[in-house]
Amino acid sequence: MAPPRNDSNPPDAHAALPYRDCVAAVILDGHGNVLAGRKHTAWHLPQGGITQGETPEQALTRELAEELGTDKFIILSSSPTWRTYDWPWPMRKGGTLYRGQRQRYYLAMFDGTAADLDPHRHGEFSELAWMTPAELLERAWEVKRPVYEQVFKEFGLCRP
Repeated sequence: MAPPRNDSNPPDAHAALPYRDCVAAVILDGHGNVLAGRKHTAWHLPQGGITQGETPEQALTRELAEELGTDKFIILSSSPTWRTYDWPWPMRKGGTLYRGQRQRYYLAMFDGTAADLDPHRHGEFSELAWMTPAELLERAWEVKRPVYEQVFKEFGLCRP
């Protein structure tokens, strides 16, 4: 399910809007599963915006701590590619209207226990679950699904 629609701007203005710079993480559990969070009725990878003055790595560390309740992750690699996707309609984040997000993805390993994870700390997700990349692709918001598939292939988590 998509977030609530904002009809304050006409659809033709959508393409002229900027993308919001973000980071996102594919977090592994050591068994080939990835950590996903439920938001509305779809599953998402942890992600979040880069604030002014932050490096992408600093934003990633902050966002994981906020959204998952822990900083117990080891970054394994990052994608050199910034990937974009458009939301079905413009959304306002921090006072700015955006057409979608431009994200840099990181591959990380979870270095904690189940007790370290707390999705309620920030309230972004209603629950967390470990699932195979294929399961996440089935359950992800359709807007993000093509990007997730590209990232999973790049990180060697899906068959080409």
